[in-house]
Amino acid sequence: MYQEIIFDFVLDAISKAKPEFLIPQKVQVAGNILQIEKSEIDLDSFKKVYVVGAGKASGNMAKEIELILGNRIDSGVVGVKYGHKAGCKIIEEIEAAHPTPDNKSLKVGKKISNICSESTKEDLVIFLFSGGGSSLMESLPEVIPLEDFQKFNSLLLHSGLPIQDINALRKSVSLVKAGKLAEMAFPAKCITLIISDVIGNDPADIASGPTTKSETDYKFCLDLLKENKLLSKTPDAIVSFMKDRFSTKPAVSPIFNKNIILGSNIDAINTLVKTAEINKLNPIVIGSDISGDVETVSKFFIDKIISVKKLAGNSNKPICLIGGGEPTVNVKGNGIGGRNTHFALVMMIEMIKLNLEFSFASVGTDGTDGSTDAAGAFISHNTKFKILQKRIDPTNYYKNFDSYNFFNDVGGLIKTGPTGTNVMD
Repeated sequence: MYQEIIFDFVLDAISKAKPEFLIPQKVQVAGNILQIEKSEIDLDSFKKVYVVGAGKASGNMAKEIELILGNRIDSGVVGVKYGHKAGCKIIEEIEAAHPTPDNKSLKVGKKISNICSESTKEDLVIFLFSGGGSSLMESLPEVIPLEDFQKFNSLLLHSGLPIQDINALRKSVSLVKAGKLAEMAFPAKCITLIISDVIGNDPADIASGPTTKSETDYKFCLDLLKENKLLSKTPDAIVSFMKDRFSTKPAVSPIFNKNIILGSNIDAINTLVKTAEINKLNPIVIGSDISGDVETVSKFFIDKIISVKKLAGNSNKPICLIGGGEPTVNVKGNGIGGRNTHFALVMMIEMIKLNLEFSFASVGTDGTDGSTDAAGAFISHNTKFKILQKRIDPTNYYKNFDSYNFFNDVGGLIKTGPTGTNVMD
């Protein structure tokens, strides 16, 4: 029963974090006035309006902006993940790779850079960014081959480093991240609409902050790689690029840009709370900023489960623990999976020890967990009977980081397909 309830919870939470729900609430046009939250923009004061961006939600964001602005948009480009096109009519959607950029990512970066560079002080540039933008739009220095950057990106994604450190390293060798797009667009008026997939909702971290100025500290980047034993694994071209700029301090260019967060993980969390109450459950939010290695996060959850159960006593009202964030996985095996299925597998191993009746799910709101076709996975106290019946040892899957195949064998994979949004897990 609870598997169906949890799946309904997940779909409801994701729906309230989609652009088609968020954007109409915060972006409207009345006559010639574009109103975005408390900002009012006179559209008649601009010669041209451009819409550009990248991210897993950018296609759906662009489609909603088209519905609002219509033919006022002169042109635009957004980089979307393969299979995530939204069907825009004015704004070009270019499919590219995620989580590792490909040649199409460079094409997106070039087209958007051209639009920004050609814009004037009489133009309005609307940027649309969401999680995944770091990979779906890229531009690299001539001395760094795409193949080297791909190796570097994959190295970082499997390192277990927090997303802020990964972004700092990716920004250091990019020509569009860390505010560089807004610099290209200056002196055009710029406004950035964001669906956040990072803890804290810092615009500098979402899609690596293409319109948010942040100076690159190359010493920090090199030290970070060295401290995490990644320096020797980093392609020589990237290390040389960082060392060449070690002693240089980039000039700070003027940027006129306003960042507006349209939606974040808390929107999904709030929806889950309301849905739990409607279903006569006792919702307890344990945070929307959960991060760290899955092993650590699982211990945090287990401790919460034990403490909450003690407080609940003999209450007949089922407890619904709700958490959001983005754990990391330091991959050491050769299996298939993502952080959500791996998290569910770790929780399965731990929850069996407690001998409780439970249901648990970990789901990525973008509908994709790692490089798999699943969004996450569901487990319950009944899963252990399937394990015994099939004579499967979950620890073998765990050691090989093969969570996808574990749930494929015992059941429990959650598949939503592309959701058109991305507000963490």
